Parts: sequence; structure tokens; C-alpha cells
Amino acid sequence: MRAGSFAKASKCAPRALGDASSRAVEAAEHAADRVRLRALGWLPAAVWASFGVGDWVSARFLWHTPLLPYGVLRAIGTSAILGLMWVSRSETSVCTLRRALVAASLLLAATLGAQCGWAGGGLLDDYFYGVVFLPLMSLATPRPLRGALAWNLAVVTMFSATVVATSALTPRNAAQLASPRAWITFGIATTLLLAAALVASKISDATWRLRRQLFASRNLGQYELRARLGGGGMGEVWSAWHPGLRRFAAVKIARSTDDDRFALARFEREVAAASALTHPNAVRVFDYGVTGDGLRWFAMELLHGEDLASLVEREGALSPARAVHLIAQAARALAEAHRRGIVHRDVKPENLFVTSAGEESDFVKVLDFGISRRLGKDDPELTEAGYVAGTPAFMAPEAALGRACDARADVYGLGAVLYFCLTGRPPFEGSSSAAMMLAQIREPPLAAAVRNPQVPRELDALVLAALAKDPARRPADARAFVAALEGCGVERWNARLVDSLPSPDAPPIAPSDSGTIRVGAAHGDERATHDERRVIA
Repeated sequence: MRAGSFAKASKCAPRALGDASSRAVEAAEHAADRVRLRALGWLPAAVWASFGVGDWVSARFLWHTPLLPYGVLRAIGTSAILGLMWVSRSETSVCTLRRALVAASLLLAATLGAQCGWAGGGLLDDYFYGVVFLPLMSLATPRPLRGALAWNLAVVTMFSATVVATSALTPRNAAQLASPRAWITFGIATTLLLAAALVASKISDATWRLRRQLFASRNLGQYELRARLGGGGMGEVWSAWHPGLRRFAAVKIARSTDDDRFALARFEREVAAASALTHPNAVRVFDYGVTGDGLRWFAMELLHGEDLASLVEREGALSPARAVHLIAQAARALAEAHRRGIVHRDVKPENLFVTSAGEESDFVKVLDFGISRRLGKDDPELTEAGYVAGTPAFMAPEAALGRACDARADVYGLGAVLYFCLTGRPPFEGSSSAAMMLAQIREPPLAAAVRNPQVPRELDALVLAALAKDPARRPADARAFVAALEGCGVERWNARLVDSLPSPDAPPIAPSDSGTIRVGAAHGDERATHDERRVIA
């Protein structure tokens, strides 16, 4: 596969990082926003509360009004700021933090408007110009122009509307609503507020663009990020150039921060499992690192071709010889993993990548050890009872039941993928993940030969043996499965005759959905992640 088409790649270049779906960039932005807000500490609340002195001066000497309304409104604004500070210090998502910012700024605008219209001097109040500081909040968390402008205009509109609405509540200020002079003063002040909102929005946009360009141009170790290839539940994948080695690699960047210990443990487990393997049919890991700001990444080979799911979708059911040739390669890579005590647990067509090696076509690479398990050495939090991980259509029954899995779970996955290659369909299909998992547990599979009469009897029997509900009835591990494949009497496939794979000059293809899920079985309800897009393991 060419740089940018590891399985269906995006065409987003670093200089055009306006792709709002870039999870890695958003994770970095979110972390930066939280750092900014945390660095402010309680200063905003202290500054806001200190204006109580100005409230006293206005109430006593300017408008001769009671101080109580000022105090109530000042307390409401202080609560909004304290709430925002609390949200910035809690483990929140990007959307939650942004909603909190918008809500706090709108509430502050409303309280300032009520101070002018209800507690103070209405359209002529001296606090009117103090609202200029509200658009500056957009500079604390930079946004693109459209978002920043919408935010700031909403703040100005909220303030102005509240001033007018609350001015009608007191007879003195209500009289201003019939005064052309008061409206002219109000209009001039509103125009200045709008100008401040425009300037703040433009500065926010410029800061946001510079920050994204900085992320796109940053180096990870010796690797220079060039183009985003795609993303998944664990992170972003980029093509990257190593100037010393003068070659491209695929760099996977964890989108989670130190706050998500489970995701980081899964990410590091993928690195450890993949780097431990030396088999040519396992994806090669070149490097791993952590940046100064805690961004985790690892580099691996950048492949050309397509995953097995895309190949079967494009060509239909494969011949028995070709199917055995492809699955046997994956099984050999998994045999090494099993010898090292590693169980993949997510064997499926999307994780078997068909590429070329030198002059050899139909060369398989096993990808994505993100939910792999090292027998006897796992973190209890990552392998607790009742926790289900995998892809329902290719999941072993014991995995669907949340039980411990060993090498025979991968054998089940190999059998299911072989079935898929021979028939063009998975062994079990259903309208939901739960239905497919239930079928894996209870229903016997329909023989592959029934759907494809070209499947030899011995191969059909091996597939059914690999799909046995009882793990004890399956081949013991991937090595035994390879031996059984070699003895099933299928003719040897000549991979050099294959010319159906995309050439290195073919245009990129878009990412496919893998359907990997994580389910917490405590209450029987699914907590499925967004279908993870497998672009690079």
C-alpha cells in the first residue's frame, strides 16, 4: 500500500488540518485547553468577586439603588466561574468542556445584563462597557472562526437582550426605553461590543490554526508527520518520513491522555505484543516513544494493499487454494504469538492485510494486537471477569461469554475468517452484535461446502472443527491449525499469478469499519465503541 492508502486512507494533508474529525489533534487541543484553564486557577473567580466594590460604588453613589440585587447577581456569576473551574479539573470530554465554557460565558453575560438593566442604570449603566472582557474568554480555548464568532455573538446578544428585558422591570430604567438618546448610547456601546467580538474571534481563529499547524509539523522522535491516514478507537495513524533512513513509516498516536489508564494500557500492550513478534507475517514495529507533553506513539511499517475484508468484498468468495494460502500465513504469525504466550483475541478479515513482499503477492500481515492478552500476565483491570472484547461476527463462544481465552480462541477466529474467505459470508450473521454473539454461543454453523460446493470435504471438516463450541475439540493452537491446513489436500496456491491487488500507484481507498466492540457484561448491556477503523495495526 502506498503512503496514504493503508486500508482506505484519508487524503488529509498536514497543511490542511481543518479536519475536525482528527481525534489526535482534538485530544491535543483538549489537553491544551485544560492546561490553560487550570493555570488560571481561581483568579477569574477572585477578579469577578472583587468587582463587588464597584457594585457598592454604583449602587450608593451613581444609581442610588439597593445593593442586594448586585450581590445576588454577583454570586450567580461567581458560581458559574467556579463551576467552569471544577469542570476543567475533572475528567471531562472535549464536548463537555466546550459546553461548560459556552454555558458559563452566557450566564456571565446574562448576570452582567441584569446588573445593568435591573440593579443598575439600564441602557446608560456604567458596567455596560465591562462586558468587553467576555469575548476574551474565546482566547482561552481557541476555536476556528465560525465557532468563535458564533460563541462571541451569542454572548453579546445575551448581554444586550438581558439589559433591554430587565430594564423594563424598574420604572426609572423602563423610561429609558422611550428615550432616543438612551438608545443611541446603547447602540454605540453595542457596536463596540460587536467589534470586540469580531476581533476576539479572529484572534481565536488565528491561534487555533497556528496550534493545528504546530501539531501537524511536529516531529515524533525522528519521524516527521506528513499526512493523516485515518483514525480508530485508540488513536490516529499518520504517514511519517524518517529523514535518516529516508523512508516512510506508519505512526500510530494514542488519542488518550494519562487520564484514560485503560486506553493507554491497551495501546502499550499493542506495542509490546507486536514488537515481540519476529515472524514476517506479523506487522513490524520500528520505534516507540513518549513526547515531552505525554503523547504516546509508535512507528511501524507502512503497507500497500488492502485488508482481507475489502479483498473478499471486491472479488467475492476465494478459491479454496487461495483462501488456505492466505489464512495459513496468518496462522503462522499467530503460532509465534502463541509460543510467546500472546493471544490476539481479535482475528478477523479487517486485521489480516494482504500486501506484497518483494516479488511475492498475496502476502499477509497480521495487524492490531490492541486487545491481545499475555497469558498469566495481564493487568486484572484489563481482563476482569464478564468483560467481552472482540468482533461479534468472528468471536469465539468463550469470548462472547466473557470467559478467559487461550490460543484456541484465535483458532476459532482463523476458522471463521477462513469460512468467510470460502463463502464470502461470516459463519453467523445477525441484526445486532448481541444476536451474533448469541449465535456464536448456541447455533451450529452451516457447513462452508453448503454455501460453496467447491470446498473440499477435508477442508470443510477442518473449518467446522475450528468453529467447535467446545475449545477442547478445536486444534490446540495456531501451529496445529497450520499443520491441519497443510494436510487437508488443497492444491498449493501460486501467489505470483495474482494480479488483482491494488498496485502501489492505485488511488487511496477510504477506511472500513471493523466492528470491534468492548462490552461490559455486568448488567448485560452493550458499551460498544464507535466502529474502530483499522488503518494500521
